[in-house]
Amino acid sequence: MAAAGSVRRLLGNLALLLGSITFAAALLEFSIRVFVPRLDPSGSPVFQVDPHGLWLGPRNTTCRQFTFTGDYDVQVRFNRYGLRDRKDLADSTARDLFVVGDSFGFGWGVAEAERFSNRLDRLLPAAVYNLSIPNDVLGYQRMVDYARANGATVRKLIVALCMENDLLDYASLRRQPPRDRRGRLDQAKAWLIANSAAGMGAATLIHAHPTLKRWGVRAGLLAGGAAGMPPYSYSETALAATAAELRRIADAYDTVVLLIPSRGLWVGGRRATETRVHRRLVARLRGLGLRLVDLKQRFETGGDPLQFYFPQDGHWNAAGHELAAEVLARHLRT
Repeated sequence: MAAAGSVRRLLGNLALLLGSITFAAALLEFSIRVFVPRLDPSGSPVFQVDPHGLWLGPRNTTCRQFTFTGDYDVQVRFNRYGLRDRKDLADSTARDLFVVGDSFGFGWGVAEAERFSNRLDRLLPAAVYNLSIPNDVLGYQRMVDYARANGATVRKLIVALCMENDLLDYASLRRQPPRDRRGRLDQAKAWLIANSAAGMGAATLIHAHPTLKRWGVRAGLLAGGAAGMPPYSYSETALAATAAELRRIADAYDTVVLLIPSRGLWVGGRRATETRVHRRLVARLRGLGLRLVDLKQRFETGGDPLQFYFPQDGHWNAAGHELAAEVLARHLRT
């Protein structure tokens, strides 16, 4: 009987402890949302992936996209297709252009009107539709198929290729079922920051404090490397597979590949590797006869290519999108 009583007391104490922790966490979350409303993640865009590997935003929803680093705080509006575009796919014609890409094409951190696709729309006589959502080259192809299934007339395509994370062994990935390829830790961090003001506050505090940030990188909780870039090792297999997928797209559509340079070309300790990767991919794409717009040289004009990126987040700022649109418009007019 005494043992049973001890167990009941232990379970009761544990329940009390868990209840206290839950109450304290809820109180902290509530207090931050009330007294520091800028950290309230309510209304942040949450992307969902379907069984076919298609990423979409919440349909017919306006969200707030902001970062704890203070780089941006903008509205993001999704249409009835789950895309960030005010045009209706069904209104497109064969003369129009379609942009597909990841977060750079999506316009991460900038207003919709500031994106290079919207600026390009104002510079050209044809309309420019944007199909971009964070994904990879296989996802870009699925997104074009999705647009066509919803009435889009896709003939001319601009594929925005991010050199920091789009170079993958797609031959291997094609043999795998479509899925969210983020690790569990990355998914958990993304969920916490997107749903918890306390999580957003903790991330803000860690990034603002150099020592805490170093500890976070060492513990694997934060991205390491220059400006938080994902690690990359030279892989001829990945370069060949990426080029092959782009050639596959170009066989079906009148395609221009927009190369988004890696920041590793200019910062960090792997500049030689990044330069080699960039040159090798450019050579492969041109060898396959692909139309290519390489922004590297234009970004380097003036001596400060990083001026076109947010200081902490690593995506293009409005100036980067403006320059990309100008270079693209000049290429498309020739």
